[in-house]
Amino acid sequence: MKKVNKTVPENEINDCWNRIGIRGDGSCPELKEVILCYNCAIYSQEGLKLFERQLSEDYLNQWTEHLSRKREIEATDLISVFIFRIGQEWLAIQTQLVKEVTDLRIIHSIPHRSNLILMGLVNVHGKIQLCVSLKNLLGLNEEENPKENGDRKIFKRMIVLEWEGDNWAFPVDEVRDIYRFQPNKLRNVPETVAKTNISFTKGIIEYQGNNVGYLDHELVFSSLKRRIL
Repeated sequence: MKKVNKTVPENEINDCWNRIGIRGDGSCPELKEVILCYNCAIYSQEGLKLFERQLSEDYLNQWTEHLSRKREIEATDLISVFIFRIGQEWLAIQTQLVKEVTDLRIIHSIPHRSNLILMGLVNVHGKIQLCVSLKNLLGLNEEENPKENGDRKIFKRMIVLEWEGDNWAFPVDEVRDIYRFQPNKLRNVPETVAKTNISFTKGIIEYQGNNVGYLDHELVFSSLKRRIL
């Protein structure tokens, strides 16, 4: 049986959206009812015809070459981190550990328990969480002068992390972004960095001109448990 060619010639496609629709002069009377061409039945019908068009040889060759290339960077190879600042230090921790970022909360001290590391308890959406000081755990210095970044206001925040069923809240001076990097971009920690900070840091990554310490979360959490629980 002879195979029937069902491809649609380009000149048979009614691309009215480019002529009288929202991409054209807007004179289509249907716009009063549908508002946008995307809501029109003609747009959907003619759009399906685009998938039945005969593809050019150049187009097919271009995509064949593109798909045949070996991907230089696989998404699974990238490390995703959440970047924040405490004092003058930029830090990063694995994104999947971040349960929530919220406004600062009132910290209620625990009689005979609160110390430099365990600040107390905070209420986050009705749930009581332990609040700790990463600043003191890491031996970081206080921020001398609050930083400003042009017109962008900087607000202190509370970050809640979850690891092995335990939640840990801690205040930070600024939150920045989620960032993904290749493992080979992780640099060794300079000897000039305080030894206390080095022990909790896997390495240094560069982000927007800043050196960011990538925290060893397992060591951070185990140290918190040892010092608090």
